[in-house]
Amino acid sequence: MKLAGLAMASPAAAAQVLQRAAAEAMEFTRQAEATSLGSGTLDHLDLAVTEFNHAYSLKPPAAVFDAVMDYRRKVDALLKGRFTHRQERELLAFAGWMSELLAWLAHGLGDARTGLAFAHAQLGAPDDAVALGHRALDSARVVGSVLGRAGDLTLFLTRRYPRQAAVEGLCERLSTAALARPALPAASTTT
Repeated sequence: MKLAGLAMASPAAAAQVLQRAAAEAMEFTRQAEATSLGSGTLDHLDLAVTEFNHAYSLKPPAAVFDAVMDYRRKVDALLKGRFTHRQERELLAFAGWMSELLAWLAHGLGDARTGLAFAHAQLGAPDDAVALGHRALDSARVVGSVLGRAGDLTLFLTRRYPRQAAVEGLCERLSTAALARPALPAASTTT
């Protein structure tokens, strides 16, 4: 029965149609909210990414690469399961952050080709990459390693996407951030 015919139906028939429609809507919602992710999975991944980013500055690349790669594979497996739209966005973001970190780690290990492969896995379009560079520069504490990573990303983007306004804007912002950074104090040579 169509909605136009619903107004012409008896109250009992209309109520029956509306009950079926409500039941279908509830079942659709239940299935849309079904997920195979455990309750703490996204929080755990958030903590893992934070720890990996911290380890990147403190440990040699070889010590971090395998652990990040293992987690990246696990996120890939999770993306093949059932999850909500919000969970999918978060899983994709974690996969992207890990791909970016793997790109820098591979580069640090001297494997530029693998680094670029991970960078391409994370960067879908130049606008995404430019946004990533701006996010790095927006972080609360821009340290030398962040400027270095943003500089490497900008150099790659400049070569890959020459004369694009968004890339040129990131280059200008990176230059401004580098100039605004206070110089490191000279090392003391007292004997």
